[in-house]
Amino acid sequence: RVERAPSWSPDGIHFAYVTDRSGAEEIWIRNRNDGTERLQPTPHVQANYSIYDSAFSPDGARVAYRVQSEFGSPHIWISLVGGEAPVRMWPDDREIQRGPSWSPDGNWIAFYSTDNGKPAVMKYRIGANRPPELVVETTETKPVRWSPRGDWIAYRDNNALRIVSADGREKRTISSSAWETYGWSRDGQSIYGLRVDAKHHLILGRIEIAGGKESQVSDLGPVPPAFDYANYIAEFPIRGFSLHPDGKSFLASVSHGRSQIVLMRGFDRSTRLFDWFR
Repeated sequence: RVERAPSWSPDGIHFAYVTDRSGAEEIWIRNRNDGTERLQPTPHVQANYSIYDSAFSPDGARVAYRVQSEFGSPHIWISLVGGEAPVRMWPDDREIQRGPSWSPDGNWIAFYSTDNGKPAVMKYRIGANRPPELVVETTETKPVRWSPRGDWIAYRDNNALRIVSADGREKRTISSSAWETYGWSRDGQSIYGLRVDAKHHLILGRIEIAGGKESQVSDLGPVPPAFDYANYIAEFPIRGFSLHPDGKSFLASVSHGRSQIVLMRGFDRSTRLFDWFR
């Protein structure tokens, strides 16, 4: 079963996530207190498709997410919580759209995409009748994270973690480590993330934006085999890294592998024709 890409609502009670428990992938919103859930409307795509990267808006009224069909490029859609049919963020079939991240005022979405065929961080003003705007070009982009203060957008550029101002005028490298996922602290003064160290352990770390100091918060132990396998098949081993509104924890989904050992008895025994009908 697929269950991935969780995102906390600003109320700290509900979170959205993707699941295929009904067959096709859908977004459900779960009440953390009583366990009740409701289905969130998603687009009807005429092909096999997957849903990734759910993100609650700052007012809790909308959910943005990526839909990737079997025959088309990935695009970002936006749904009203419990409301009307979803709409595409910006209808452009030429460029990919991945990893939506809302601005603190809810007026913009930053995402990673391509600009004239080159990897880039883009931003789009919700409801505007004009194309997305280029923030910064990169070499290889991973999910973007808009600071709760609105001043910086974090993104991974190949094996470096960088931040860029929302207007694209200023850019800084804050870590040369390859962070698997990351998210801002509540005050926007630091970034927490997960990376793999030289001992092949999964490390929860913290980066201070002002001084660039990098510290280890916790050693989470050896990297699970499923984690390595996800990287091998070019899948993110961790999807979603959503800060709880109280600022004390992150919600994430992690790849989990399952396997079976089968014992075959007598497989090398010679078989007579008669035995097939016994």
